[in-house]
Amino acid sequence: MSKILEKILGDISQLSNDELKILLQEVNKHIEKTEKIRLVLSRIRGKGQGIWNQDAQEFVNQLRTDERF
Repeated sequence: MSKILEKILGDISQLSNDELKILLQEVNKHIEKTEKIRLVLSRIRGKGQGIWNQDAQEFVNQLRTDERF
């Protein structure tokens, strides 16, 4: 267990029930947001495959060399 987590757990033990409820709501909001982002990314991952005839990194490298005169 990390020192940060240990400190947080120690701080949690000092909170009132109302403060704990607020903390729980905020943690749940954070988890839901993270899960939504992960879901969206998983749906679009790989959608561009086959659109370009070259590797993405090669494309970026080419753009970089083209912009430098």
